[in-house]
Amino acid sequence: MVWCLLPAIVLVLMLAILLLIQRRSELQSLDAQLMDRAQARRAGTHKARLQDPHMDLSRCLGCGTCISACPEEGVIALIHGQAAVIHGARCVGHGRCAAECPTGAIQLTLGDLENRQDIPVLNDQYEVIGRPGLFMAGAVAGFSLIRTASSHGTAIADEVSRRRDLARTQANGDAVDLCIVEAGPAGIAASLRAQQNGLRFCTLDQEGVGGTAAKYPRRKLVMTQPVELPLHGKLKQTTDSKEELMELWQQLVQDYSLPIRPQTALQSLQPGPRGTDVVKTSNGDVHARHVCLALGRRGSWTFPVKIFPRWPTT
Repeated sequence: MVWCLLPAIVLVLMLAILLLIQRRSELQSLDAQLMDRAQARRAGTHKARLQDPHMDLSRCLGCGTCISACPEEGVIALIHGQAAVIHGARCVGHGRCAAECPTGAIQLTLGDLENRQDIPVLNDQYEVIGRPGLFMAGAVAGFSLIRTASSHGTAIADEVSRRRDLARTQANGDAVDLCIVEAGPAGIAASLRAQQNGLRFCTLDQEGVGGTAAKYPRRKLVMTQPVELPLHGKLKQTTDSKEELMELWQQLVQDYSLPIRPQTALQSLQPGPRGTDVVKTSNGDVHARHVCLALGRRGSWTFPVKIFPRWPTT
């Protein structure tokens, strides 16, 4: 009788051993993730600099889809069977985690803003509250994703066009409709749309076309989702390296004769006549009815908080 039960006993023992091995592996993985999170906290990389994914743990299934979808390394991990942000500072806002989550448990939000005085307060048109005519797009406004920055630049140029059409009789002939600061993702998109809409505009370019994206490491993947640019249309590729994107932007500047002013540094903004701004640059003044700061956060541009000491904080 015992001999008859022996195969079943062996099978049960084997299953138990496999379960123990699996459990041991899970505990080792958990220990590694907890240690990684503790190191991130000590290094200060656990908090997002701009965007980061916010997890609704009541809806998280712990499937790990968000981890495999994220093109950056170590942003999200499974802790106690649920998704958690480990290195929030590595998140650049791709948004794939939120898009792929089967339960909608993830939302892409701005990071911890409690002590952030460098994130401006904007209205729905990306205009600085309390500073009419001054717009911000892209990383300087807290959004580093190229697709998002491009959409911001396009929307700002459309808003300036709308205002120009409403106030055409009050136009100041000496001032451009829009002065764009930096020819990065947001600046290029704003320039293309301004050209398409027939705006009088100029784009200041201190660091070279591409802005701070040009400072990324070689072959860095800078775009993982399709982007549609004014005049040019939707980009054929859904992934682009830094070099491919720099080449595209250079070509767009040439193809559409965008009025880029090279090696021109922004120095200050001062009030001008009839609601305009005087944009002080290293190559002379620009009078503008609207200004779009499309600055990155890795370059050498003077940050706007120095230009406007009384920065809106509420």
